[in-house]
Amino acid sequence: MKFCQCCGMPMEGANYGKEKDGTLSEDYCEYCYADGEFTAQCTMDEMIEQCVPFCVEADPTITEEQARASMKAYFPTLGFEMIVDYKKSCKDIYLPKTEPSLITLPPIAYAAVKGSGDPNTSKAYKEALELLYGLLYTIKMSKRSDHSFAGYFDYVVPPLEGLWENGGELNDAIDKHQFVWVSMIRLPEFIDAQAFDQAVEMLHAKKPKLDVSKLFYKVYEEGLCVQCMHLGSYDDEPATLAKMNAYLEANGYCTDINETRWHHEIYLSDPRKCTSDKLKTVIRHPIRSMKAE
Repeated sequence: MKFCQCCGMPMEGANYGKEKDGTLSEDYCEYCYADGEFTAQCTMDEMIEQCVPFCVEADPTITEEQARASMKAYFPTLGFEMIVDYKKSCKDIYLPKTEPSLITLPPIAYAAVKGSGDPNTSKAYKEALELLYGLLYTIKMSKRSDHSFAGYFDYVVPPLEGLWENGGELNDAIDKHQFVWVSMIRLPEFIDAQAFDQAVEMLHAKKPKLDVSKLFYKVYEEGLCVQCMHLGSYDDEPATLAKMNAYLEANGYCTDINETRWHHEIYLSDPRKCTSDKLKTVIRHPIRSMKAE
Protein backbone atom coordinates (compact mmCIF):
# COMPACT_ATOMS: atom_id res chain seq x y z
CA MET A 1 0.00 0.00 0.00
CA LYS A 2 1.19 3.51 -0.79
CA PHE A 3 1.13 6.31 1.76
CA CYS A 4 0.74 10.05 1.20
CA GLN A 5 4.20 11.57 1.37
CA CYS A 6 2.76 14.65 3.06
CA CYS A 7 0.38 13.45 5.79
CA GLY A 8 1.19 9.72 5.83
CA MET A 9 -2.39 8.60 5.14
CA PRO A 10 -2.86 5.29 3.27
CA MET A 11 -3.68 5.99 -0.38
CA GLU A 12 -6.16 3.78 -2.17
CA GLY A 13 -9.02 4.02 -4.59
CA ALA A 14 -10.25 7.53 -5.23
CA ASN A 15 -8.29 9.45 -2.60
CA TYR A 16 -5.27 10.25 -4.76
CA GLY A 17 -4.53 13.93 -5.32
CA LYS A 18 -4.55 15.34 -8.85
CA GLU A 19 -2.10 17.27 -11.02
CA LYS A 20 -3.18 20.34 -12.99
CA ASP A 21 -3.90 18.20 -16.06
CA GLY A 22 -6.20 15.92 -14.05
CA THR A 23 -3.80 12.98 -13.77
CA LEU A 24 -3.48 11.31 -10.38
CA SER A 25 -0.55 12.20 -8.16
CA GLU A 26 1.68 9.26 -7.33
CA ASP A 27 2.78 10.77 -4.02
CA TYR A 28 0.03 12.82 -2.35
CA CYS A 29 -3.56 12.31 -1.24
CA GLU A 30 -6.54 14.45 -2.27
CA TYR A 31 -6.59 16.20 1.11
CA CYS A 32 -3.01 17.46 0.74
CA TYR A 33 -2.78 18.00 -3.01
CA ALA A 34 -5.20 19.28 -5.67
CA ASP A 35 -4.81 20.85 -9.13
CA GLY A 36 -1.06 20.52 -8.97
CA GLU A 37 -0.66 22.42 -5.70
CA PHE A 38 -0.60 21.66 -2.00
CA THR A 39 -3.86 22.58 -0.31
CA ALA A 40 -2.11 24.13 2.69
CA GLN A 41 1.23 25.69 3.57
CA CYS A 42 2.45 24.36 6.90
CA THR A 43 5.46 22.94 8.70
CA MET A 44 5.85 19.29 9.64
CA ASP A 45 4.90 20.04 13.25
CA GLU A 46 1.78 21.90 12.10
CA MET A 47 0.82 18.97 9.87
CA ILE A 48 1.25 16.59 12.80
CA GLU A 49 -1.06 18.69 14.96
CA GLN A 50 -3.68 18.62 12.20
CA CYS A 51 -3.43 14.83 11.97
CA VAL A 52 -3.50 14.02 15.72
CA PRO A 53 -7.33 14.19 16.11
CA PHE A 54 -7.86 11.91 13.09
CA CYS A 55 -5.39 9.34 14.42
CA VAL A 56 -7.12 9.22 17.79
CA GLU A 57 -10.53 8.96 16.11
CA ALA A 58 -9.31 6.07 13.96
CA ASP A 59 -7.75 4.27 16.94
CA PRO A 60 -9.41 5.19 20.26
CA THR A 61 -6.92 2.99 22.15
CA ILE A 62 -4.15 5.58 21.76
CA THR A 63 -3.83 9.00 23.37
CA GLU A 64 -3.06 12.26 21.61
CA GLU A 65 0.44 12.19 23.10
CA GLN A 66 1.06 8.70 21.71
CA ALA A 67 -0.26 9.67 18.29
CA ARG A 68 1.93 12.78 18.26
CA ALA A 69 5.05 10.85 19.29
CA SER A 70 4.40 8.19 16.66
CA MET A 71 4.05 10.76 13.88
CA LYS A 72 7.13 12.67 15.00
CA ALA A 73 9.07 9.46 14.45
CA TYR A 74 7.27 8.52 11.22
CA PHE A 75 6.94 11.79 9.30
CA PRO A 76 10.68 12.36 8.78
CA THR A 77 10.77 9.05 6.85
CA LEU A 78 8.33 10.39 4.25
CA GLY A 79 9.70 11.76 0.99
CA PHE A 80 8.28 15.22 1.53
CA GLU A 81 9.50 18.55 2.81
CA MET A 82 6.98 21.36 2.97
CA ILE A 83 8.34 24.60 1.60
CA VAL A 84 6.39 27.54 3.01
CA ASP A 85 5.50 30.25 0.51
CA TYR A 86 3.95 33.19 2.35
CA LYS A 87 2.49 34.61 -0.86
CA LYS A 88 0.35 31.46 -1.07
CA SER A 89 -0.34 30.84 2.62
CA CYS A 90 -1.10 34.53 3.35
CA LYS A 91 -2.90 35.62 0.19
CA ASP A 92 -4.88 38.27 2.05
CA ILE A 93 -1.59 40.00 2.91
CA TYR A 94 0.31 39.57 -0.35
CA LEU A 95 -2.34 39.28 -3.07
CA PRO A 96 -5.11 41.83 -2.55
CA LYS A 97 -7.48 42.82 -5.34
CA THR A 98 -6.99 45.84 -7.58
CA GLU A 99 -9.84 47.55 -5.72
CA PRO A 100 -9.22 48.91 -2.18
CA SER A 101 -10.10 46.71 0.80
CA LEU A 102 -9.60 46.72 4.57
CA ILE A 103 -7.30 44.37 6.45
CA THR A 104 -6.14 44.05 10.06
CA LEU A 105 -2.51 42.94 10.21
CA PRO A 106 -1.03 40.86 13.05
CA PRO A 107 2.49 41.53 14.38
CA ILE A 108 5.04 40.28 11.79
CA ALA A 109 8.79 39.97 12.34
CA TYR A 110 11.13 41.41 9.71
CA ALA A 111 14.79 41.80 8.93
CA ALA A 112 15.15 45.53 8.26
CA VAL A 113 17.57 48.27 7.20
CA LYS A 114 16.82 52.00 7.51
CA GLY A 115 18.14 54.68 5.19
CA SER A 116 17.30 57.76 3.14
CA GLY A 117 17.50 59.09 -0.39
CA ASP A 118 16.26 58.22 -3.87
CA PRO A 119 16.09 54.40 -4.17
CA ASN A 120 16.88 54.67 -7.88
CA THR A 121 20.27 56.27 -7.25
CA SER A 122 21.07 55.72 -3.57
CA LYS A 123 24.07 53.52 -2.81
CA ALA A 124 22.62 52.96 0.67
CA TYR A 125 19.44 51.47 -0.81
CA LYS A 126 21.41 49.05 -2.96
CA GLU A 127 23.48 48.01 0.06
CA ALA A 128 20.30 47.51 2.11
CA LEU A 129 18.97 45.02 -0.43
CA GLU A 130 22.27 43.15 -0.46
CA LEU A 131 22.15 42.87 3.33
CA LEU A 132 18.53 41.74 3.45
CA TYR A 133 18.73 39.11 0.75
CA GLY A 134 22.10 37.95 2.05
CA LEU A 135 20.60 37.39 5.49
CA LEU A 136 17.43 35.64 4.30
CA TYR A 137 19.38 33.26 2.09
CA THR A 138 21.86 32.63 4.90
CA ILE A 139 18.93 31.53 7.08
CA LYS A 140 17.36 29.48 4.29
CA MET A 141 20.58 27.64 3.46
CA SER A 142 21.49 27.01 7.11
CA LYS A 143 19.91 23.56 6.71
CA ARG A 144 23.05 22.58 4.79
CA SER A 145 25.39 23.75 7.53
CA ASP A 146 26.17 22.89 11.14
CA HIS A 147 24.28 26.00 12.31
CA SER A 148 20.64 25.16 11.59
CA PHE A 149 17.99 26.86 13.70
CA ALA A 150 15.61 25.19 16.14
CA GLY A 151 12.22 24.64 14.50
CA TYR A 152 13.65 25.20 11.01
CA PHE A 153 11.42 24.76 7.98
CA ASP A 154 12.26 25.50 4.38
CA TYR A 155 10.64 28.52 2.78
CA VAL A 156 10.48 30.68 -0.32
CA VAL A 157 12.25 33.95 0.47
CA PRO A 158 9.38 36.46 0.88
CA PRO A 159 9.12 39.56 -1.29
CA LEU A 160 10.92 42.80 -0.52
CA GLU A 161 8.83 45.35 1.39
CA GLY A 162 9.35 49.03 2.08
CA LEU A 163 8.09 51.61 4.55
CA TRP A 164 8.32 55.13 3.16
CA GLU A 165 8.16 58.62 4.65
CA ASN A 166 8.76 61.99 2.99
CA GLY A 167 7.11 64.45 5.35
CA GLY A 168 3.70 64.10 3.73
CA GLU A 169 1.55 61.89 1.55
CA LEU A 170 3.07 60.59 -1.66
CA ASN A 171 2.02 62.56 -4.71
CA ASP A 172 3.17 63.65 -8.17
CA ALA A 173 5.46 66.34 -6.76
CA ILE A 174 7.63 64.03 -4.66
CA ASP A 175 11.29 64.85 -4.22
CA LYS A 176 12.65 61.31 -3.99
CA HIS A 177 15.89 62.54 -2.45
CA GLN A 178 13.85 63.44 0.66
CA PHE A 179 12.66 59.88 1.20
CA VAL A 180 13.32 58.13 4.51
CA TRP A 181 12.79 54.41 4.07
CA VAL A 182 12.90 51.12 5.91
CA SER A 183 13.56 48.21 3.57
CA MET A 184 12.58 44.85 5.02
CA ILE A 185 11.85 41.19 4.34
CA ARG A 186 9.61 38.98 6.42
CA LEU A 187 11.37 36.45 8.65
CA PRO A 188 10.20 32.84 9.08
CA GLU A 189 8.57 32.18 12.45
CA PHE A 190 11.50 30.16 13.82
CA ILE A 191 13.68 33.29 13.78
CA ASP A 192 13.25 35.30 16.99
CA ALA A 193 15.48 38.17 18.13
CA GLN A 194 18.16 35.82 19.45
CA ALA A 195 18.18 33.65 16.32
CA PHE A 196 18.30 36.84 14.23
CA ASP A 197 21.53 37.91 15.93
CA GLN A 198 22.95 34.45 15.26
CA ALA A 199 22.00 34.71 11.57
CA VAL A 200 23.64 38.14 11.32
CA GLU A 201 26.86 36.68 12.74
CA MET A 202 26.70 33.88 10.18
CA LEU A 203 26.29 36.41 7.35
CA HIS A 204 29.21 38.47 8.66
CA ALA A 205 31.42 35.38 8.77
CA LYS A 206 30.49 34.59 5.17
CA LYS A 207 30.70 38.16 3.83
CA PRO A 208 32.92 40.19 6.18
CA LYS A 209 32.92 43.25 3.90
CA LEU A 210 29.19 43.84 4.45
CA ASP A 211 28.24 46.30 7.18
CA VAL A 212 25.88 43.97 9.03
CA SER A 213 25.48 46.52 11.85
CA LYS A 214 22.81 48.17 9.69
CA LEU A 215 20.54 45.14 9.98
CA PHE A 216 17.98 45.12 12.77
CA TYR A 217 15.11 42.92 13.96
CA LYS A 218 11.73 44.62 13.62
CA VAL A 219 8.32 43.44 14.76
CA TYR A 220 5.81 45.56 12.86
CA GLU A 221 2.16 45.64 13.93
CA GLU A 222 0.22 47.70 11.41
CA GLY A 223 -3.25 47.01 12.73
CA LEU A 224 -6.16 48.30 10.65
CA CYS A 225 -5.15 49.28 7.10
CA VAL A 226 -6.46 49.85 3.60
CA GLN A 227 -4.61 48.12 0.79
CA CYS A 228 -4.77 47.71 -2.96
CA MET A 229 -2.83 45.97 -5.71
CA HIS A 230 -1.16 48.59 -7.92
CA LEU A 231 -0.44 47.51 -11.49
CA GLY A 232 2.15 49.47 -13.43
CA SER A 233 4.98 51.91 -12.85
CA TYR A 234 5.88 53.10 -9.37
CA ASP A 235 5.54 56.66 -10.70
CA ASP A 236 1.85 56.00 -11.39
CA GLU A 237 1.05 55.14 -7.76
CA PRO A 238 -0.71 58.48 -7.02
CA ALA A 239 -3.70 57.30 -9.09
CA THR A 240 -4.04 54.17 -6.93
CA LEU A 241 -3.60 56.25 -3.77
CA ALA A 242 -6.40 58.56 -4.91
CA LYS A 243 -8.65 55.52 -5.36
CA MET A 244 -7.75 54.30 -1.86
CA ASN A 245 -8.47 57.71 -0.33
CA ALA A 246 -11.85 57.88 -2.07
CA TYR A 247 -12.70 54.45 -0.66
CA LEU A 248 -11.77 55.56 2.85
CA GLU A 249 -13.84 58.72 2.65
CA ALA A 250 -16.85 56.79 1.39
CA ASN A 251 -16.59 54.31 4.27
CA GLY A 252 -15.88 56.64 7.19
CA TYR A 253 -12.11 56.18 7.53
CA CYS A 254 -9.04 58.34 7.10
CA THR A 255 -5.34 57.71 6.62
CA ASP A 256 -3.38 57.44 9.88
CA ILE A 257 0.26 57.79 8.83
CA ASN A 258 2.42 58.92 11.75
CA GLU A 259 5.82 58.34 13.38
CA THR A 260 5.23 54.59 13.75
CA ARG A 261 2.78 53.80 10.92
CA TRP A 262 4.12 54.54 7.43
CA HIS A 263 3.22 54.22 3.77
CA HIS A 264 3.89 50.53 3.05
CA GLU A 265 4.71 48.79 -0.24
CA ILE A 266 5.28 45.12 -1.09
CA TYR A 267 7.15 44.43 -4.33
CA LEU A 268 5.85 41.31 -6.05
CA SER A 269 7.72 41.90 -9.32
CA ASP A 270 11.40 42.23 -10.16
CA PRO A 271 11.81 45.48 -12.17
CA ARG A 272 14.91 43.97 -13.78
CA LYS A 273 12.84 41.17 -15.32
CA CYS A 274 9.67 42.87 -16.54
CA THR A 275 8.56 46.14 -18.09
CA SER A 276 7.19 48.86 -15.82
CA ASP A 277 3.60 48.33 -16.99
CA LYS A 278 3.75 44.73 -15.69
CA LEU A 279 4.91 45.58 -12.17
CA LYS A 280 2.72 44.40 -9.28
CA THR A 281 2.98 46.33 -6.01
CA VAL A 282 0.83 46.04 -2.89
CA ILE A 283 0.19 49.51 -1.47
CA ARG A 284 -0.98 49.71 2.14
CA HIS A 285 -1.86 52.63 4.42
CA PRO A 286 -2.66 52.59 8.13
CA ILE A 287 -6.08 54.02 8.83
CA ARG A 288 -8.47 54.96 11.63
CA SER A 289 -12.20 55.33 11.87
CA MET A 290 -13.64 58.83 11.68
CA LYS A 291 -16.89 57.77 13.34
CA ALA A 292 -15.54 58.36 16.84
CA GLU A 293 -14.21 61.83 15.99
